[in-house]
Amino acid sequence: MMQLTIIGFGNQARSWALNLRDSGFPIRVALRRGSPSFTEVNKEKLPSIEIGSEEFYHSEALALLIPDDGQKNFLESHAEKFANSPLVLYAHGFALSRFHLEKRFPSIRHVLF
Repeated sequence: MMQLTIIGFGNQARSWALNLRDSGFPIRVALRRGSPSFTEVNKEKLPSIEIGSEEFYHSEALALLIPDDGQKNFLESHAEKFANSPLVLYAHGFALSRFHLEKRFPSIRHVLF
């Protein structure tokens, strides 16, 4: 089964992570180095990795659950570094359609969930 890497740990990402974990789906949470959210992720006993780590760039599927204005910047910084063509899930389509992310980053498979 494919492991889902959830990027961020705000309200929406936390809910996704806990629900998927409780359903038995393999997940992990990816956060920026030094993020205070690592404490919360550890309290919930969720597996975590650092954004930018070698392990992160081997993710098969990512749930991009960060604010819309950060999604484009995130992909600009990281899209070309992935070892494969990851599946990126979006919870809503504002950034996806506004910034034409599927055209700008063709090496990624984009899905609006």
